[in-house]
Amino acid sequence: MRHAAAPILLDVVPLGDDEPNLLAIANSRELQNLLFDHGFAGIAFPTPEVSAPPLPFGAGGDDSVAQARGEDADLAGLRDYQRGDPPQRVAWKAVARGAGWYSKAFEGSGGGPVMLDWRALPPELDVEARLSRLSAWVLGAERAARPFALSLPGFTLPASQGREHRRLALTALALFPSPDRR
Repeated sequence: MRHAAAPILLDVVPLGDDEPNLLAIANSRELQNLLFDHGFAGIAFPTPEVSAPPLPFGAGGDDSVAQARGEDADLAGLRDYQRGDPPQRVAWKAVARGAGWYSKAFEGSGGGPVMLDWRALPPELDVEARLSRLSAWVLGAERAARPFALSLPGFTLPASQGREHRRLALTALALFPSPDRR
């Protein structure tokens, strides 16, 4: 007797108004392995981290205080505070009102190309959390029209931008070996 398999859920994210294709983001590496084990072809990109910290500062100048305050960027809103956020980005008025801990999120064209570097991530993040954060930053850089470079152990993608660059970056993250396959 054959048992019905549990349904597999994929998050589907539109890539843009001008793109008819959709990006299916698997909820886990286990799902990616399951799909491949059953003969499905394709790549399951890592799920982007929810409420990821803002993009790292770009190579736009020496005034790190101005960059930390976001003077060359527009305030996009507030997001949940995450350990390691710079004190200059903490929404201190919200903290003082007792509304909770939030960090300011900025968007804009300032700061130059962004380096998304595996080695610069907090050491307490495991492999999957690192891939998730880098995935969120790739998509964030794309939304902000910021050029970005990606550096992983054994792989470097030079700074650029655009749909093809985003695809190359997400593919590199998807193909990064998980700890159980090393």
